[in-house]
Amino acid sequence: MKKILSVLILILVVSFVKAQNNSLLWSIVKPGSTDTSYLFGSIHISDARVFNVNKHFNRVFDKSQTVALELHFDSINPFTLLNHVMMEKGLTLQKVMPDDKYAVVKSYFEDSLKSPMQFVERFQPIYTSTLIQTEGKSTPGKSLDETIFNSAKEQNKHVVGLEKAEEQMSAFAALPYKVQAEILYQTVIDLMKNSGEDDSMEKLIKLYTNQDLEGITAYINNFDYEDNNIIEPYIEVLTEKLLIERNHRMVERSIPLLKNTTLIVVGAAHLPGKQGLIELFQKEGFEVRPLR
Repeated sequence: MKKILSVLILILVVSFVKAQNNSLLWSIVKPGSTDTSYLFGSIHISDARVFNVNKHFNRVFDKSQTVALELHFDSINPFTLLNHVMMEKGLTLQKVMPDDKYAVVKSYFEDSLKSPMQFVERFQPIYTSTLIQTEGKSTPGKSLDETIFNSAKEQNKHVVGLEKAEEQMSAFAALPYKVQAEILYQTVIDLMKNSGEDDSMEKLIKLYTNQDLEGITAYINNFDYEDNNIIEPYIEVLTEKLLIERNHRMVERSIPLLKNTTLIVVGAAHLPGKQGLIELFQKEGFEVRPLR
């Protein structure tokens, strides 16, 4: 169950997808056109190992006139986002979680994290889960996609956000608080069993640095949820909201940008599969080829 949040860090959810050629960087060309654009699968962490993975990336970045990322980071309003992070008025974690499970989570916060529960009582449990899984494991500095964003600004490239943060976060509205609370509980249980260590993130980083798109696909498909009757019924809904709907939206908003040389940077999990960006661009008449 601890794979849930590792997957979400990549914006990954369960999706039974077809394995594709292994690369994080792809060229996008409209037949009959001389303009080439590019698609790059990123990862939303700051670990130094995920930087400079593809040997063609710097060349492609330098020649691109436009850089389109999932988000335009300068447009993010933290006060607006706070409304999406918080539960509905009057609700707290203690109210949406069974007493016995709440006691386990509270004990973990106070004894292991040395942090009062009051700081996260009103947070949607899914965000609390993300916080505790990355607690003490993140490396200093900007994430890979933030670094690309800043470099594009420094070089005066045209920078575009394909989505708004509110659009991304609203996808979690499809997940009832009781399901989020169960994810939080399972995350705590797994961290306690492994003394706070999470080897699933290490596996994910290794797959990424190997540009193993097929391996990432297999990692998602091997996701273990069948043993949890609270979470399992909502996996298909999350797939639709967090992956498929967003994939179609990003392709639709990317196409007008491809008249000039554009680099599209999205989470790597958005690339593969019948509903992934690679095949969606192909269905729109583009030739999409790996650059390894």
